[in-house]
This record gives sequence, C-alpha cells and structure tokens, in this order.
Amino acid sequence: MTAPTIYRSSDASAPVLTGTAGDLVNLLDKCLVLGYGAKANAGWSRKTAFAGNTTTRAAFQQGGGNQLYLDVDDRGATGVLTGATGKEAAVRGYEAMTDVSTGTNPFPTTAQIAAATGNWRKSATADAVPRGWFLVADDRTFMLAVLDGDTLGTYKVYYFGDIYSLKTGDSYRTGILTRSSVNGASSNGTIGTAVATAISSSSTLGWYLARIAAATGTSANPSLIVIGSSWETAVTFAGSLDGNIYLQRVLTSDAASGTILRGWLRGVYEILQPIGLADGDTFDGAGDFAGRSFIVVKGFGGSTLQAMAIETTAWDTSS
Repeated sequence: MTAPTIYRSSDASAPVLTGTAGDLVNLLDKCLVLGYGAKANAGWSRKTAFAGNTTTRAAFQQGGGNQLYLDVDDRGATGVLTGATGKEAAVRGYEAMTDVSTGTNPFPTTAQIAAATGNWRKSATADAVPRGWFLVADDRTFMLAVLDGDTLGTYKVYYFGDIYSLKTGDSYRTGILTRSSVNGASSNGTIGTAVATAISSSSTLGWYLARIAAATGTSANPSLIVIGSSWETAVTFAGSLDGNIYLQRVLTSDAASGTILRGWLRGVYEILQPIGLADGDTFDGAGDFAGRSFIVVKGFGGSTLQAMAIETTAWDTSS
C-alpha cells in the first residue's frame, strides 16, 4: 500500500481554484493525473480521448480499486447546473463511460439527485478570487477540502472513490458525497454535515455508493454512522483521562433500508474530544493506530468547532 499524497493551494506551482469555469477540472487534472511542481500525480487517468473533453469538461478514472469514473461539468453558465455561474461544478460517478457525460449506472442517479443540482461548490463568488484548498489522494480515493468563502475559516470536504469494504471482492464499493442544491452556501453532501447529522437507520443526504454489496440494482443511498452527532464537541467526549486523542472510523451501512455494516470511509476519522491542535497540525498514532500518522482539519461542515483527522500514512485497502 502507498501513502496518499497531500496537495495544497499553498504548494509551489499549485493550480488555482476560483469561481470561474474550468478551475475544478484543472485542479483535479493536476493533482490526480499530471502532478505539478514537486508533487507526483495520484495515479488516476483522465479520458482525454472521450468526445466532449475540454478544459471545462472531464471524466476521471480511478487508477486502482474498482476503476470507476467521476464526471465533472465545470462549464459554469453553459453547463448542466441550473443558473450556474462558475461557483459550482456538476459532479457524478459512473460505473462505465463512453464519453464525457455519457455512461452507464450513474451514482447518484438523476432520480436521486437531478443533473441540474448535483455539485461541488468551489467559491462563494463567481469571480477570480483564489480559494484555499487541499486534496488528499491515493490511486482509488480522494478527499477535496475547499475554503470557498461561505463561512470564514470553514471547509467543505468532498469524497469520491472506494471505501474499505468488509465484503471480499466488492466491485461496487465506490462512493461519492455531493451537494444537491445550487447557488447557495449549503454544506449538505460534505463529510462534515453528513457525519454530524448521521444516524444508523436512514440514508445520509448526499452519500451514494455505486450499488449495494450484493451487486444488484443501481445507485444506493446508505447512511454514514458515528458514535455521536457532533465532531469534537461535548456530545461525544469532553476529553480523556490519559491525555490521548481518540479517533473512530466513519462507518457506512449497505443500504438505507437496514443497518448492516458494509465498511468505512478510507482515510478519514472522527476526533472524539476537543484537542489543542490547530488546522493542519499533525500527530502520530498509538495503540490501535500505531504506525499511522494524521493531519488535523479544523473547521468544516459549517462550524469552526468541528474537527477531523485525515490519515497521511497508507489507507485501509480492501480486496
């Protein structure tokens, strides 16, 4: 297993993310496919031979794991999003694709989230103001965190790629977190809000897997599951007697209709108590997490109080 690469807007030669058309396509291309400066690519491919591939339209394929696709429409006002201005880009997963925007078995389906509304938000303004961001990726999963300016000092964190599945040979363990409303500051469909409101018996808004583990049907809308309903707040633990930081994985059920555990999000953890670390600080694990290292993400999901940890050593990988 290979450790993920961390890409930041502060890196030398890093792509710039703004509220203008094409910037998200360029960012994903530079991080996942091409690399930039001293940063190597994450091992994904971009289907440049597909009809419709442009600087504002792209299909990206995982380099490992299930090798499914992420379709990105970052055309702004000429794209599929209703009233789009460049603040957001339309995103959707596909099991297979033949050209940009054309494929089989999308997740979510357009019945679950309409083509005109499924998106990742880049900026609170449709202009060339640079927005801070970081992306953490290996060849099968990535998380993109954006300081889009909606709430000062808070990230919206998006997820695309494989989960760790408890089922051997789970060919449909690829998932996406995506917003379902445009032209607004909503953080629904981001990791922070999805987990802060997670319960174990219903679907989580914005969370979709390609199919259930039985490989039947199409896009599934399961639930993300955590112990508490809040990240790094008193709803969980106020602290620990030994002074250590305690983490838990973000679990996912198999389908909305039940509470069967399918696995967990790769590389991301809930922090179970307040910590005296700042955004971007790192720490090493002990006990069950010995040999692992983490970076702190402070301020996401609409609250500067929330925090999570992203693993910077190799992520759990299922077969």
